[in-house]
Amino acid sequence: MRIPRFSLVLLAIAVSACRPDAAPLAPVDRVPEPATRSVSLSCTVDVRRGTMTCEPTAPAGSGETRTLIVGGQNQYVKLTSSGTAYDAGTERLTSDVTVKNLVPQTMGTSDGVTPDPAGVRVFFHAGPTVTSGTGTVSVLADGTDAFTGSGQPYYQYAGALLGADGMLSQNETSSPRTWTFAVPTTVATFTFQVLVWATVPLPDGWIELSPASDSVAVGDRVLFTPTIYTPGGIVREREVPWWSTSDAAVATVDSATGRSRGWRRGPRR
Repeated sequence: MRIPRFSLVLLAIAVSACRPDAAPLAPVDRVPEPATRSVSLSCTVDVRRGTMTCEPTAPAGSGETRTLIVGGQNQYVKLTSSGTAYDAGTERLTSDVTVKNLVPQTMGTSDGVTPDPAGVRVFFHAGPTVTSGTGTVSVLADGTDAFTGSGQPYYQYAGALLGADGMLSQNETSSPRTWTFAVPTTVATFTFQVLVWATVPLPDGWIELSPASDSVAVGDRVLFTPTIYTPGGIVREREVPWWSTSDAAVATVDSATGRSRGWRRGPRR
């Protein structure tokens, strides 16, 4: 059972006492964490060898509340380049780059059904910076937008690049998008950092309950144990929920342990 966390108040788990109108029990986080956490990817380009590799760097802060901002090469996403080539005549370096979604929810959609026209964007968070040789490298991107800074270039993966449904499911790889850089012949290597941005159905993470049953029989006692996940599918081990019920005549719950008991409606005997 995955429950979107729209707010601390609306975190409903719908544990009922075998009645269609039974009141839900809801765990609420005591110590809420930022909705998203961004990790940049640091990419290195060797102009002469025609290679581009991307590795994770340190966390870059918190992201927007309704989107997932990820990096973490081979943990959250995987950027793979191929066909990297440099044309000394035009002073252009090109590389075909794909994005693979490694998180356990679909990227490029807010509801899992309708594609977001923005798709998945790879923003240049820092650089390009020349690390050997001389000159200035610039990105010939799809566009620019304010992200972690103003006027940041990005490459956009949308529509058919994300498959027939226009979304990027877990473990799905996009079609390649050609990245182009203006690189003087005097540059040997350069680096840059990117962030991958996408809307997702559960931008605040989700909760899974054990046992998986969403009901409590009248008179029974059940201990529900939640596992709280980040938007990227990482367990939030430091978060300890407490529990509540909106109708104690239907079901009660221990606020600290999650142990619940189903009651009959009407006078208790």
